[in-house]
Amino acid sequence: RLDTKHKLGSIAMANTGEANSNGCQFFIVTTEDAAFLDGKHVVVGQVIDGMDTVRKIESVPTVGEDGKPLRRVQIDECGQLLGDMPGLEDQPNRP
Repeated sequence: RLDTKHKLGSIAMANTGEANSNGCQFFIVTTEDAAFLDGKHVVVGQVIDGMDTVRKIESVPTVGEDGKPLRRVQIDECGQLLGDMPGLEDQPNRP
């Protein structure tokens, strides 16, 4: 939903805005003030444990205008939560 507010640790999805493009990217919000993302991207989850790992990933050196990491970063076996998502209690109910 576009009306869910972005906050530190939000997991969100961005896309090109073109129908049937399959051009989406997922990202984790790493700033406290992320209001500039509200209404533009969809929040799909919340980091509830492991922000220290997110910070380690964020600290990997990058190069170039696109910020390509100098080392490979891969997330394996991240798990999946079923049912309600802890940490999003203050958000509107989802359909």
